[in-house]
Amino acid sequence: MELRMILFGYEKRRFKPFVNQAEAKTVKRIFDEYLSGKSLSAIADGLTKEQVVYFKDKTVWTKNAVKRILENPHKKLRQGNKMDMSEQV
Repeated sequence: MELRMILFGYEKRRFKPFVNQAEAKTVKRIFDEYLSGKSLSAIADGLTKEQVVYFKDKTVWTKNAVKRILENPHKKLRQGNKMDMSEQV
């Protein structure tokens, strides 16, 4: 089993992490759904049902994968519950 070596929502370019715009949309969705009251399991189930890719061809999401995204210190919530993902970490 191969593991993801960089946080979801980011990609490496020249050995530096940058925001992956496609994954950033999923991260925003996760925050929005969590802030609206959805459970971690419900969010994971929705992403799995829609076959959103987590890593390579893996489309099965777990509540732990969702939790890791929510707890990532590089993804912060500003006032008004808007997510701030800097272009470069």
